[in-house]
Amino acid sequence: EGLTWEEWLDRVNRFLRYVRRIFTPQLIVAGGGVTKSWDEWGHLIDPEQGVVRASRVNNAGIVGAALAAAAN
Repeated sequence: EGLTWEEWLDRVNRFLRYVRRIFTPQLIVAGGGVTKSWDEWGHLIDPEQGVVRASRVNNAGIVGAALAAAAN
């Protein structure tokens, strides 16, 4: 849609507020390809949302899936 980081983060922050109301997580970990650009937009996340960047960035889902598979 050609959104700026600010426009995109406005949507993300609205979604995160919704997630917090529904699930009340203690922490939200952001992963995936977009987190490669964390330095460009991470500071735009509403600090009350409690969001951190996944330490494995784009590989977070793969590592999580492998750990879940190994546990079974």
